[in-house]
Amino acid sequence: MRMIVYRVEGAGQSWKVTRNGEPGSSYISEEGAFEAAVLGATNDLRAGDEVTIEVRRSDRRGETATPTFHRG
Repeated sequence: MRMIVYRVEGAGQSWKVTRNGEPGSSYISEEGAFEAAVLGATNDLRAGDEVTIEVRRSDRRGETATPTFHRG
């Protein structure tokens, strides 16, 4: 079983999703990027892999949220 890490990072209208450090797509909203990460993670879960999704904000709110989902 592999461990797959999705990272959503950005601020404002510039958000990126990476999968195990590999560059992915860009999005104009945090929600769009998160939904794309969840969709990818769903496919990985179906394949039997473990998945972590991290969300890192670098905007003026100064918040960092790291929702993590594990299948065990």
